Order: sequence, then C-alpha cells, then structure tokens
Amino acid sequence: MNNNSSLPNSSPTPTSFIFRLAAGVLLINLFVFALQGYSLRESLLQYEEKARVATQNLSWVLQQTIGGTIGKVDIVLSSTGDEIERQIANGDINASELNSFMTQQKSRLPELDGLRMADARGDIIYGSPIAAGTRRNVADRDYFRRLRDDDKAGLALSSPLVSRVTGKWSLILARRINKPDGSFAGVVYGIIPLAHYYSLFGSIDVGKNGSITLRDTDLGIVARYPITRDSGNAIGSKITSAIFRNLIRAKQESATHTSVYPVDNIKRTYTYRRISPYPLYITVNLAEKDYLAEWRSEVERMVLLAGLFFACTLCAAWFIFRGWKRKRSSVEELRRQFIFLQQLLDAIPIPVYYKDAAGMYVGCNTALESMTGLRKDQIVGKRFHELPLGDQEEIHRESDAALLADPGMRIYEGTIRHTDGTIHDVVFNKATYVDADGRGAGIVGAIMDVSQRKRDEESLYRTNRTLRMLMRCNETLVRAENESDLLQAVCDVITTDSGYRLAWIGYADNDEYKSIRPVAQTGFEDGLLEGLKLTWADEENGGGASGTAIRTGLPCLMKDLLNDPRFAPWREEAEKRGCRSLLAIPLVSTEGTFGSLCIYAPETDAFDAEEQELMVRLANDLVYGITALRTREAQKRTAQALRESLEQYQKLAADRGREHSLLRALLDSIPDLIFFKDSESVYLGCNRSFEAFCGRTEKDLIGRTDLDVFPRDVAVFFRDMDRKMMTLNLPRRNEEWIDYPDGRRALLDTLKTPFYDQDGKLLGMIGISRDITEKRQAEEERKSLESQLQQAQKMEAIGQLAGGIAHDFNNILTAIIGYSEVILLRMGGDSPFRHHMEQVLQSAERAAELTKGLLAFSRKQVLDAHLIDLCEVFRGMKLMLSRIIPEDIDFRTTISQEKLTVTADKSRIEQVLMNLVTNSKDSMPEGGTLSVDVSPVSMDEKFAHAHGFAEAGRYACISVSDTGHGMDSETQRKIFEPFFTTKEVGKGTGLGMAIIYGIIKQHNGVINVYSEPGSGTTFRIYLPLSSGEIDSTGKRPNTEQRAAGTETILLVEDDVSVRELHGMILEEAGYTVIKAVDGKDALDKFTEDQAAADILVTDVIMPKIDGKSLYQEISKARPDMKVLFMSGYTRDIIIKRGILDDEINFLSKPVTSSDLLAKVRHMLDGKDS
Repeated sequence: MNNNSSLPNSSPTPTSFIFRLAAGVLLINLFVFALQGYSLRESLLQYEEKARVATQNLSWVLQQTIGGTIGKVDIVLSSTGDEIERQIANGDINASELNSFMTQQKSRLPELDGLRMADARGDIIYGSPIAAGTRRNVADRDYFRRLRDDDKAGLALSSPLVSRVTGKWSLILARRINKPDGSFAGVVYGIIPLAHYYSLFGSIDVGKNGSITLRDTDLGIVARYPITRDSGNAIGSKITSAIFRNLIRAKQESATHTSVYPVDNIKRTYTYRRISPYPLYITVNLAEKDYLAEWRSEVERMVLLAGLFFACTLCAAWFIFRGWKRKRSSVEELRRQFIFLQQLLDAIPIPVYYKDAAGMYVGCNTALESMTGLRKDQIVGKRFHELPLGDQEEIHRESDAALLADPGMRIYEGTIRHTDGTIHDVVFNKATYVDADGRGAGIVGAIMDVSQRKRDEESLYRTNRTLRMLMRCNETLVRAENESDLLQAVCDVITTDSGYRLAWIGYADNDEYKSIRPVAQTGFEDGLLEGLKLTWADEENGGGASGTAIRTGLPCLMKDLLNDPRFAPWREEAEKRGCRSLLAIPLVSTEGTFGSLCIYAPETDAFDAEEQELMVRLANDLVYGITALRTREAQKRTAQALRESLEQYQKLAADRGREHSLLRALLDSIPDLIFFKDSESVYLGCNRSFEAFCGRTEKDLIGRTDLDVFPRDVAVFFRDMDRKMMTLNLPRRNEEWIDYPDGRRALLDTLKTPFYDQDGKLLGMIGISRDITEKRQAEEERKSLESQLQQAQKMEAIGQLAGGIAHDFNNILTAIIGYSEVILLRMGGDSPFRHHMEQVLQSAERAAELTKGLLAFSRKQVLDAHLIDLCEVFRGMKLMLSRIIPEDIDFRTTISQEKLTVTADKSRIEQVLMNLVTNSKDSMPEGGTLSVDVSPVSMDEKFAHAHGFAEAGRYACISVSDTGHGMDSETQRKIFEPFFTTKEVGKGTGLGMAIIYGIIKQHNGVINVYSEPGSGTTFRIYLPLSSGEIDSTGKRPNTEQRAAGTETILLVEDDVSVRELHGMILEEAGYTVIKAVDGKDALDKFTEDQAAADILVTDVIMPKIDGKSLYQEISKARPDMKVLFMSGYTRDIIIKRGILDDEINFLSKPVTSSDLLAKVRHMLDGKDS
C-alpha cells in the first residue's frame, strides 16, 4: 500500500465496519489455529515413531548381547564338562589340573561370578573358591534335579535365586556331566549375578518412567531396571498387560505394542524379543509421559503463541477500530499500524502479497520470499514482468484488470519460478481492496502451492491414458482377422490414442546374425528400421532395449535416450524424432521369447512403475492375440486340409455309403482319441480309440454327456473346458491326466475346435486327444540324466583336486606325528610341556582324519570293505545316535527284519549315518520328528536307468527324514558340493555332504535328496545287496609283536623329514638302517653290499627310479628280499604304478612309529611275504 491509498477518505457505518473487522480477525485466527493443530499432529506422530524405533533398536541390541553372553557361558560349560568327562574316563579327576582349567575358563568371561562342579550328590567339589562356612550342596536346586533326571536336558537355566555361595541374586547356567557308562556324575555350572544385568540395563537411558525387563518363558521377571519396591515388579512377578500375553500365546518371537502396565497404570510403548534358543524374553519400554514430554512443552508453547496471536489480533482490531473512530490524525500512526499488519502477514505460512491498481507490488510476506527466492526489497516497487518469476505477465495483467473493473474474488492456476529454476504449480486467490472512499485501490493475493497435486494428477492422467490404450488394444485383439493387421493396429493405437511418439514390433529371427525383423511400426519412415541392422545378439548393436528384452526375457527401460550409453548407435535418429525415453517389453509365449514391443515417449523418465506394469499386460494380451490368430489360422489350414481330404474321399467313393465307410475307416485308423459334441456338450460320435478310452461303444455314447460317462470330478472338468472353448469361440488346447478303465493313467494333449454350419452358426466341437505320457516321461528322464551327469562331472573334477593334495599332506603329517611320539616317549610324565605335546599330536591326528575325509570325498581312500549287515550296523549305532538327539525331537526308527548284506567299509557307513542324523537334528532347532528307515527295495531296468543306478536288482535303502526347515531347489542342487554349507559361519566346514557323496559313490551306491522349504528333508541311500556269509568271528591280525630287532633295513625316502624320522625310529629300536635319498641312491648302496640288507622299506613315487622299479631290480639279485611300500599318494596313482594289490605289503601315510615297527617286525618274522 502507498501512503495515499492507505488513508481512508470516507467511512462505512459503524455496524458494517465492526462486522468486517470481526470477520477478518476470526478468519485469520481460525487459519493460524488450523496450521498449528496440523503441525502438532505431525509432531506427535514423529515422537511416537521415534519411541517405537528406539525400543526396537534397544531390544535388538540387548537380545544379541544377552544371547551372546549365554552362548559364551554355554561354550565354557561344554568345554569344562568335556574336560571333566575326559579325566573321569582316564581314571580319576586331577583336582589341581581341573581347578586350574576352570579358573582359566572363568577368566575368559568377566560376566561369571563363579564356575564350579558339583558331584552326583550335589556337593560342590571343584571350581571357584568358596568361603568357609558356606553351604556346599546344591542337590535341592531345580537345575540340578533336572539335569540329574534327564540325560538329554542340554543347557539348563535356573529361575532367579539367591546364590548360597555369593549371597547374591543370580542366574545359574548348568550342564550335565556323565560317567563313561552314561550315568550321572554331577553338573558343572556358572553363576551370572543379576547385578550384571542391572549394570547392563542401567547403562541405557530409557527415561524416568521407562524400564528394561528380562523375563522367562512363563513371563516371570528375571531382572528389571530400574529396581523398585513394588511387589508387581519383584523378581518372579508375572504381572503383564493382556496385549503382551496374547502376543506370547500367538508365538510371536518379537513385537512392538503400546499398553498400560497394570502395576503403575502408566502407558508405555513396548518392544519385546525372544532371546532364541533360550527360554528368555527381553522387553524395552518407554513411558509416554517421558517421550512426549517435549511434545507437550511444544503444545504449551503453541497454545501460548496462539493465545498471544489471538490477543495481538484483538489488539490490532481494537487499534484499527480506534483509529477508524479517531480518523487517524497522522500518517505516522498509519505507518505503525502498517508495520504491525506486515508482521501479522509474515506469521501466515502461505505466500501473500498486495499491489496497487497499477500492478506494482506494494508488499508481501516472508512465505512469498521463500517461494520465489527473492527478498522483499527485490519485489516491492516492481511489476510481475520485471521479476524473474515466469512468463505469465499477460495472464496476470488481464486478471487484475478484470478484477479491478468488477471487484470480488478471482481464482486461477499458474506457475511461479524460483530463482534456482524450480517451477511451482500454484493457485492464485485474488481479491480487491478499496480505499477510504470505497474505490478499488489494489489487489491482495494468496498463493497455494499445488505442485504435488499436479504431479499426482499427471500420474493419474498417464495411468488412465494407458488404461484407455489397453482397452482399445484389447478391442483390436478381439476384432483382428490376421496377425499383420493386429500388430499394425496395436502400434497405431499406442501412438494415436496415448500420446507416445513412436511404436514398433519386431520378431526375433534365429538366423546367423540373430536379427530382429520389424513386422509393424508407426511413426517411422518406410525402411528406416530395416536399415538399422537390429539384432538380439550379445554385442554392441544388441545392447539396445529391443535386443536386451528379447535376450533376457525381461522388460528393458531406457529413461534418457540422449544420455544412455546403451542407445548410442541410434541416438541421432531418436533426437530427430523428439524421442526421449523408451520401453521395450518382450513377447513371451509358452515356447519362449519370440519378439518385442518398443514404445517411445517424447519426455524423459516417462514410464512409471504402474505404467510399466500396464504395458507388460498389453504385451501379454498381444501375445495371447497372436497365439489365438495363429491357432485360428492353423485351424483353418486343418479344416482346409480336412475338406480336401473329404473331397478326395468323395471322389474315391461311388456313393454316400462308401463315403461314410471310408470316413469311418479313416477315423478308426487314427490312434488318437477323436470325439464330436454338439453345442450342449452332448456326444454326437467318436472313433474306436475313444470307445476304448471311455469303455463304451459309439452307439451307447451318442446322446449322453460327460456326466453320464465319467466320474463327476472328471466330467465337470471336461464340461468347463468345453464351455470356455465355446464362449471364446476359439480352439483350446490343454494337457490332462486321465485314468483308463483298465487302471492305466495317461497324460493326454487335447485340442478342442469349434465347427459351424454354412451360415457360420456354432454347431458343436471336435476333440482330438493324443497320449503324450511316454514323451513326457522321456523328457523328464533326459533332464534327470543330464543333471546327474553334470553333477557327477563336477564332483569328479573337484575330487581329483582333493585327492591330488593328499600326498603332500600325508608326508607332512607323518613327520609331525612321528616326532611328537618320539618327544612324548622321551618326556617325563610330570613335564610341564607334556600336555602341549599331546595337543600337537591330537591336532596332527585330526588333520590326518581330515585328509582321509578328502580322500573319501574324492573316492580314492582305500576301503576296508567286507560283508556286513546294514541292519546290525544301525542297531549298534542306535543308542549312540539317540544320545545326540535332544528330547524335543521324536526319534523314530524302522529296521527290516530281513538281513541286508552289503559289501562295505563299516566305519565309513557309520560315518555317513552319523553325519546325516546330525544334519537332520540341526535343521530342527525347535523340535520335530527324525525318522531312520532301513529296508530292501527292488529296481527294474527302466527305473534304474532313469535314476542313475548302475544296474537293476535288489538294493538296501537307508532313509533319513526330518520335519525341519527344508531346502529350496537351488540348495538341493549344490548340497553335495564341497565347502557349500547352509550353517552359520564357524559351524561346519562344508565338506560333510561332499564326503558322504564320495563314500556312497565309492561303494557303487546312489544318494538322493528330496526336500521342499518348510516341509522337511529326506535323504535316501541305495547300496547294492551282496550274496555270501558274513564273517562273524571278528578276528583281527595280532599287531602286538616284538617291535625291536637287530636286522639291517634299507630305507628309501625322498622326503628328508620323513626319511630322518623313520631312520631314527628304526635305529632306536635296534635296527641297522641304510638311508637312501631316492631309488637310484638305494640301488647304488645295495650294489655295494647285496647281503647287508634284510628288508627294503621304500616310498612308492620318487624321482629317477620309483619304488616298484627299485624292488624289481633288487629282486633280480635277491629274490628273497622282503619289501614294504609306503606312500602318501592316493589310490588311483598307486594303482597306475601297479603295486596296490593283495600280495604286496603297503602302509598308507601318515604312519605312526608303533605301526611302522610292528609291520617291519611282522615281515621279518616271516608272517608276511
């Protein structure tokens, strides 16, 4: 407002002025109050969401922390229990050694307040020290009784209790200790003081009224922070909200909810989580009064500001009224009120401005500054065209002129440009204001930002546009008479009805260049697409949207054609035609991808997710239409061929009777099932093949429906297929499994085609069904055999690698094990280093077992195979297996009464069973059913060939089934690959199933897996049955021979560490040892003195001369020379050297000193040739 226009020259009546002033004050206040209410509501939702997220994050952290602590304590208890059981098994417990071990274990866990062992009577006898006078018996504790009475209890957690040793509230974690015979020997337990949890919970800020609670599965309190004296919050209290109890009953592992705590009636936001697999829940809650405290202060401030604002508006109104009454004698008074009103406008959050009658801006509020990026001093004194706000000057000028000529209000849409280039879609609300004489003095306006609404409207418009296009295309699909017209019509609809720039459809040719052949287009010059040399090959020209869509079978979207590097070869042509984005959708039928639909839009990023989905639907509908037209065309060709055949038969037939006979003979000679029905699905006729199928003659069939002939479910299926075909008036093809009257089940490929009279009226349908059972079975068998072949080739390749490293491992392990045994023999029993050397020896032996596992996987481990009864093997393992299975798993066994004799290595079969049962147990952490079945099966040649069996015959089947989480198809495909595991990191090597696979294959057996996610897993092992009697004497060679001797041994070994070790062992046993570094060196030393050596001990694979050649040369001079071969190489390499047979003495590395000495002594004494 300028000064002149602001001064009133005439006044309305007092009543009119007061009414206008009150209305203005009321509207302003209502607007401000509404904005404040909306702001407070949004703020409240944010505070509540923050509280939920905070409780969820805190509960997750505590769940991981507490679960990790209990897991570490369980590991300490397990290792301590193993140590105690080991000492018991060795004769007695070494108190000093055990206490030292337990002290060391406890030191690793500062959370533990004690680690102790109580014997079978409950007396605490080992572990952390106990103060004198303290009760030392825990036999009455619930965890002790539970472990004593249940040998499968696992880890036992006590209820919160006051420790008799520490006098503190504590949580006890215990495990059972068994004697060698499995009887109860006591418990080992650790004490976690509840103070540990109070300290942990106390480090977390949950507000004045929040809390953290640890509860057991009965919802009893184990620990709660902060500690209060309320009985409802005491240890063991089970008071909870009904919502919490209902969530637990619903077996939800975690949840977030808001409820009132019954103890103090405070409303809180709770998040609880199950600390799986332990019977504990952690609950974190924040009180509403705490996390909404700041919001309530904000409400108070807003209410205060609203009151102040209301008071200010009242004061302003009062001043205006007062000034009106006094006629405001000075311009200075008017200026002060103007400033106040300006401040009032600045408090309004939407942009407001006012300008004089000449269109010059007089003032505005800060909201307009924010929308335009201009300061107030840059706006005031200028007209719209002088400001960088857009190019709509003419629209605003005409609107202002019309409003000044006819005062009132005017609302219209426009745009405002921010100085940073952002365009805002807005709605202008304008009204005139008058001077003191009631004349129009200028215009006041308010601007509403509707950019988001515009974007939503644009998205809705585009979606509706696409839907209209989809509807038009579907109409085209229905009306199209041929494929080319259909394709061209779809392209025309896409460009004319939907505003897209270009559209074309291309078919993928399977020629040398994998060309894309354009078959329909709109918007392109003739020949343009053909000259672009489009391809769907994986090369530069095939990287476009169309080629990518055909090659991958997935839609390809290019949001910005001018900048997308994939579109570089065609960018210039697209730019000429105003195309900025492109969507290509593959055309996919049941036989694969045969083409693509490409749509170009004039703007970048033109296809949102919903529009893409509708375009995919359009492509699918187009594929359906193409398929229908092709089927219709095929039908026409078939009908034409039939008509031509009938004409030929008519020419051959002399009369109608002959014609009918020929047609009948033709139908009856066709092996497919052929039948005819009228429009009501009543049978009109059939051929002999269909008579055999339905078990009725044609005469008996005519006039009947499917309900009169077939079982109801089959008849209803046939009737529904007939109705769909007749409704669509198109041929329909489907596959269906059908039972013949003789009980045979067959898969039929049925084509149902309508037939018409001369006027085109539908008369009925012709059905032709072909038995494709054998074809389908052949396809499935081929896929199965291809999969088995690929898996076998892959496993064989990896097996070759695994077996090839065994020699180096075994030579290294021979030296480690041998020197460890020598050191232990020379070391006193009280040496402080003896335990460390025993650990070295045990680690080396475990490494040797791992090497054997690699050899078993590679199927190159020498098997100790003989006739065994699988049923007896499993019966012998049943008790041991039952001990490793928790009590929440139902262990079921079914063992055949028939003796199942196989040729196998008993220890390897036991290893397979143990691994499979352990894996099944691990897949059911929450319990379930584990079943083992041992039974005979018979395989015919067809079944054996289809499923990878070497030959038909009788097999012993071992089935291991569980009800665990199961496996998807991808996991089943990789399950036998080495180093593939579904277990957590650190819980498995990934070799278990690969080793099982190798062992079974080495036994000429087959292993299969059947599984579905959520439905459990079944492993089936098939081993060929053998004939013959099992050797039940159980005799083994007597290896306790006199190890020492005085003979001379020629020792040949190319590995220096192994050579020195074996030489030292033999020399210390009294033998004279002649050492040779390889075969040539040995032959030279033998030649020097042929009578010196009594026995040759040689490695097999050596440089220059190998072991076998060396022995052959020596035996020419000394035919009586005894020889002992040793090697760390795998079985297949030894066989290639021709030495591994029943007549040769052979030791496989690693070799212990006792085995070496015993074997040499045995041979020198003449008990081995």
